Amino acid sequence: MKKIYKVLSVFLSIMMVVSIIPVTAFAAPDPYSGTCGDNLTWSFDEATGTLTISGEGDMYDFPFDDSEWFDLKSEIVNVVIEDGVT
Repeated sequence: MKKIYKVLSVFLSIMMVVSIIPVTAFAAPDPYSGTCGDNLTWSFDEATGTLTISGEGDMYDFPFDDSEWFDLKSEIVNVVIEDGVT
């Protein structure tokens, strides 16, 4: 009988540890936003077709086809580069 309690307590302990792991750690990255500089972010609004770059500072120097939003190129209708982006 003691062995059952020991196995049960180990199982419950493992389940408690697993339950505190954030679910977001397993979430897929958002394909419509990301970073494009040390202090810059980008986001794409599917409804309007608008790519927005915001934040402050320098943008990464992307090769032509290597930006995170390159796959959205056929959907981009407007580009907004907010004040502070260089």
